[in-house]
Amino acid sequence: MAPSKFFMNNYFALKPFLRPNVVELIQYFSPSTTHITGNIDDKTLNLQTSDGPLYSPDAITYSQQHIEQYLSRPFRIQFSDFMHKQNKYSRILEMNIDVSQYISFQLANTSNSFIESKPPKFEVTSHLVCLGLGLGYYLPDLCENSDAKEILIIEPNFEFFYQSMHCFDWATFINKAFIKGINIKFYFEEDYVLLYSILEDTLKDQYFGLIEGSQIYQHYSHPVFTKILNRFRSSKANLLNYNGWIEDEVTHIQNHLENFSQYQFQFLDDAPARHMSIDKPALIIGSGPSLDDSMELIKINRHKFTLYSSGTSLEPLLINGIYPDFHCELENVPAVQTILTRLNQIYCLDDITLIASSTITPGAADCFKKKIFFLREGTALMSAICPNMTQMKNVAPSATNTSVKAAIAIGHKDIFLFGLDFGSRHPEKNYVEGVIYGKKHTHGHKKGQFLIASGGSSSGDLKFQIPGNFSSPIQSNDLLVYMRNRLETGLLQQPANIYNCSDGAKIHGTIPFTKDKFIEYCQTLPKDISFDFSKSLPLHNPMSLIDLDVVREIINTFIKVMNDFEKQLSQFKDRTQYISIEKIYGIFQLPFISHDTSIETNSHSAVREALRGSLTRIFHQIRYSLARTHVHKVEAQQAIINSLLAQIPLIKAASIDAISSYYMGMTNLDKRDEKRLSATAFLELMNAPEQKENIIKELKSYDLSADGTSREIFHWGLFTILDHPSLQDQIDDDLFNTIFDRVEEMEYPISLCQDLLIKSLVTPNIHLLRDKNNCIKNRISIQAIDKQPNALTNLAIFSYHTGDKEYATHVITKAREQYPDHLAILGWHIILTILIDGPIKGLSILKNVNFDTLFPLCQTIIGLAYYRLNNTQRAKDIWMQPKAYNLFQTDGFFLKFTNLHQNDEHKMDILNLCDEHKIWEARNMHYFNETQLKDA
Repeated sequence: MAPSKFFMNNYFALKPFLRPNVVELIQYFSPSTTHITGNIDDKTLNLQTSDGPLYSPDAITYSQQHIEQYLSRPFRIQFSDFMHKQNKYSRILEMNIDVSQYISFQLANTSNSFIESKPPKFEVTSHLVCLGLGLGYYLPDLCENSDAKEILIIEPNFEFFYQSMHCFDWATFINKAFIKGINIKFYFEEDYVLLYSILEDTLKDQYFGLIEGSQIYQHYSHPVFTKILNRFRSSKANLLNYNGWIEDEVTHIQNHLENFSQYQFQFLDDAPARHMSIDKPALIIGSGPSLDDSMELIKINRHKFTLYSSGTSLEPLLINGIYPDFHCELENVPAVQTILTRLNQIYCLDDITLIASSTITPGAADCFKKKIFFLREGTALMSAICPNMTQMKNVAPSATNTSVKAAIAIGHKDIFLFGLDFGSRHPEKNYVEGVIYGKKHTHGHKKGQFLIASGGSSSGDLKFQIPGNFSSPIQSNDLLVYMRNRLETGLLQQPANIYNCSDGAKIHGTIPFTKDKFIEYCQTLPKDISFDFSKSLPLHNPMSLIDLDVVREIINTFIKVMNDFEKQLSQFKDRTQYISIEKIYGIFQLPFISHDTSIETNSHSAVREALRGSLTRIFHQIRYSLARTHVHKVEAQQAIINSLLAQIPLIKAASIDAISSYYMGMTNLDKRDEKRLSATAFLELMNAPEQKENIIKELKSYDLSADGTSREIFHWGLFTILDHPSLQDQIDDDLFNTIFDRVEEMEYPISLCQDLLIKSLVTPNIHLLRDKNNCIKNRISIQAIDKQPNALTNLAIFSYHTGDKEYATHVITKAREQYPDHLAILGWHIILTILIDGPIKGLSILKNVNFDTLFPLCQTIIGLAYYRLNNTQRAKDIWMQPKAYNLFQTDGFFLKFTNLHQNDEHKMDILNLCDEHKIWEARNMHYFNETQLKDA
């Protein structure tokens, strides 16, 4: 029987929102356990299942009453009051905390006086999670009352969704959701672990900054929904585990490079070719309390297995005379090195192979003769440092996760877990005897850092019960449940057989395995199964995988991204009207949006990811405060924005310090411990106007004999001074020339130094440097930088920005003559000619040029030239090109584009484009017809 016209309209409306396998499934699907009864008109519509009708009394009445009840008290994700704790410190050097946390404290101090004791009001939230679809009749009312950017519909019974296509008007609902700016996603999985993993990852994706206030609605009862909600309630604090803390990323890059530079090592990745290739079974040992009862059993059968110890479980094994084959470490806290050094002195660890993240504290690997490193997932900067090395997924957050993943990656077919309890049956005994937590060690690591007991429960009180592996429930807490959840996610779709012998938590994806079964299994094993993994991976020598130039590129890219962010945020300064939180969030999102994928570099992508957590944490603080401010919203918003702008240079300075300190250590090993004036300290000097003479004195007298120090002077003098809003009036000729003098003394070729200098001058505060234009031209000649194409381009852009259009034309023309095939120079030649000499002359350069090779900004401005010549159709054709169109995806582009021009007519052109933006967006969605397009 052919599907009805109503069904097909729904099919075409839904198609863009469904995965390809679901679209294919709909075409031949036939429901076997459900059917629709009744109709809407007489309020008898229902969905009959094998267990009876889904609704009572009917689908429409139930949906209306259920939604009305839900909306009276919606379930929302809300942050705790830690967001507005007072902070007594005024200088970061007085605090042993992260820069992002410090800035959040400052913002909290700024906003506390505005916050009121009323329920928060959210302008916009990230998600509306719908647990259960049924026939879908609740969706219009829920959507109408939602402030979410995205609706996530979770329906484990695919038949319900299929039946809804026969009665619910999906086409109309999707059209209304689109007009309201709401995206829709569907998930039909039945595995609650997989569904929760998808839910958690989605909540922390594009709209993570708007997560507070997001709603969860349960449409009907189902065991999967109960498990998802229980897991959410026990783990929701982990939604605020931010990936991309800049301080963590910087620590990672320092440790990674130092480990790769001083050791000979092997590299482990998760190559599918090795999966299930090793017959010898593996034992994974955690430090949970149930390990005590299994220690003798492990000792007797140890020779039949490859044994992996995990973090804190190493010492209990050694105390019992059991030496593992592999020891796995994940954490980068100093305590790891301290503990391993002590154990090595007592037990000698020479015969154990270390498997560790490349980001562990340098020196920890000294305790092992053989070392295997892996790239930890989520370390964004590692993608740039090691573009040809893949990261290991699901190795965090504890060393037990690492051990399980390592055993799978190495290729064991059968893996047995001992001591992976993730809680305890007896709260008074939280870990195996002999684990480090029993000895009250602190090892001097930084406040707020801790070593996670691998499978034990030392990290907090045991607050609630979770299902046990063998029988009755055990006691656990949020962190341990999170560790177990991440392990379960890592076990999804993995090939090995995982047997859980621990008398602890039930682990989804493992097979419960009692001691008796384990003894029987051991009796079936041969006396000895040979296994030597050392020859399976190539050996790398120190420094063989390091490119120091990448580190320098990361520093420069980081400053550029932060400059762009600061420039965009500055538009909201000193406003007298309230700015929507969504607009502000758009600015926070800009560093993470790549407009030009054709020229995207590893460093650009990595830097944006490295900033994601820090900027999101700061935005959460802003949004938390504004949602709880009702009377003086404008004043609160401006106070927060001004405070943030004043703090941005601190993020730059602290990050430059950390990355540069490693760079200097690598390039000047004999001066690694030499005390240097840091960019952070220099920034604080700059904040005191009376210190200017001392700053100039420091710059003039500082030793420039080491090239690493020269770079740091460059960062202090240019990035710190020129980009600091509160120091604008201090950039006089004396200070400017002092900086330039010192830069010219650097050991690098003068052309390269000047290239870097010119880049730094193209800043948000460029108007302040216009009076320096002649000074700069006198000191930078085209001849001095003629070997640096990018320097020539930047000099031309700088000259245009500072009002010297004639010199800009001269420089870009000379550059084009010298580098006729250089695409960046060609593109900027076209742009500057259009802006300076008009569209006709600019377009004349396009002869014999392949338009597709031009970068997006150039393509877009060519479109503007045609628009200025009243060739509207050609302009729109260009703007609808994929590259150019990507630039129109965020309003931030229009600001960037507008700032490039100083002619009001150009600005009006851009505003006109903004008005038509939604129409273009609609045209790109295939299910809209012309009538709907006009309505939109």
